[in-house]
Amino acid sequence: MTLALAFSNNEYSLLMVDERETIRDFLFGIDEFKDGKNKLVNLDNCGWAVSSGFSNLSQAFFNELKTLLNLKSLTSNEIEHVYLDELRKVKLNHSSIPEEVIDKTVCIFSTVSNKPRINIISKELHDGKLANWSSNYFLVVYPEDYLNDTSKSNRIEKIVEQEVYEEIATLNDVLYQMAMIFKIIAMDSPFCSEEYRLGIHFKNNTLKNLKGNVDELIEYGKNNRINELINHNEN
Repeated sequence: MTLALAFSNNEYSLLMVDERETIRDFLFGIDEFKDGKNKLVNLDNCGWAVSSGFSNLSQAFFNELKTLLNLKSLTSNEIEHVYLDELRKVKLNHSSIPEEVIDKTVCIFSTVSNKPRINIISKELHDGKLANWSSNYFLVVYPEDYLNDTSKSNRIEKIVEQEVYEEIATLNDVLYQMAMIFKIIAMDSPFCSEEYRLGIHFKNNTLKNLKGNVDELIEYGKNNRINELINHNEN
């Protein structure tokens, strides 16, 4: 499963994801890894999206969501209906894949209503109901080895459980902290690469993205220069 991180406050939301793809042979239990996969999805300028789990489900859901968001604003119930419909079709079309594997898929996407939001939908986590992540806290969606070893995920949770206070945290500070969390996990897990994609969704609906090696992001953050990276990258 993919490593994904998310964060939002009153000014922006952030979605960060690694670039390693896991190709699994469910019959023989063999994993193959490929790097360089862009897993950051642009919802046609309506927001950013990332996922962890069975990519056929997330791709189908994001494609349908993208189409509908271009036509109108969607209610939570309408989004849940789209997700559950795509879940049903994916299970039907991929009957050789264990249902629990598909159900574990986590889809995360950003929106702006009265403020930036991080939205999460998953069959296993919320029974297909749409949930909003709390502002000013980091969300970490762990790779498979961290899910199987809670001592690893608990170690990270001790780092991320503290609220990030807006009055003292700049965008540079938040991204630096996010990059450090990403680096700790990526160095340790074979399911993750240290190459990342990052989507920023500002409250005025402006979208920016970054990509590269997380060490560069950390170095820019250390020197309070992440805004230079953001301004240098055009979508």
